[in-house]
Amino acid sequence: VLPPAQPATTDRPTAARYGSLPGPLASAKSYRSLATSLRDSLVRTQHLSLLAVPQIDAVSEPEETERAFRLRVAQQLREWRDSELDQRMPRQPWKQ
Repeated sequence: VLPPAQPATTDRPTAARYGSLPGPLASAKSYRSLATSLRDSLVRTQHLSLLAVPQIDAVSEPEETERAFRLRVAQQLREWRDSELDQRMPRQPWKQ
């Protein structure tokens, strides 16, 4: 039997206060234009390289290493090959 859980203690600043939001953030109407500006800025300033194998619709994940991607593609190709063989070859019952 485990003892009852104790509430977590945190060091909270005693003088913390909520402040008002700066200019455009105070109005919900401006959120759409802020989101558009952020997206446009990211498109212009950031770079994302992904690996792809279009024949099997495989695309690497953003933080996936090339090695991990190649292993994943190889596994997908093995599974595809096995399913093709299963469809083409008739199943024979095992003899004992």
